[in-house]
Amino acid sequence: MSSVLERNLKALLKSNPVLVAKLHSIKTNSRSELFMDQKDNININLFDKETQLPLYETKPIEEITNRYNEMGVVNLEIRENNNTPFASVDLDDTPLSTLLKYIL
Repeated sequence: MSSVLERNLKALLKSNPVLVAKLHSIKTNSRSELFMDQKDNININLFDKETQLPLYETKPIEEITNRYNEMGVVNLEIRENNNTPFASVDLDDTPLSTLLKYIL
């Protein structure tokens, strides 16, 4: 039985064969590994095999929350929607220069 990805690529082949060729040429990322806490699926971390360092040193959600607090972001809300964690952020009172410091 073919995978969902294979069936989708087969369907896409009819309308956009160039895109399918490009998608097939994408190489698998072998430098990093993704880890997810089985008890708390909002805690997702990447581990860089070359540097032997994780993206987050502690719990990812705590580090993200702390970073938002440093930027002065208000009303950080983290919840699950259809079993998918996401964060809702109110940036109204945060100066653009503060945000750009962390983005750039």
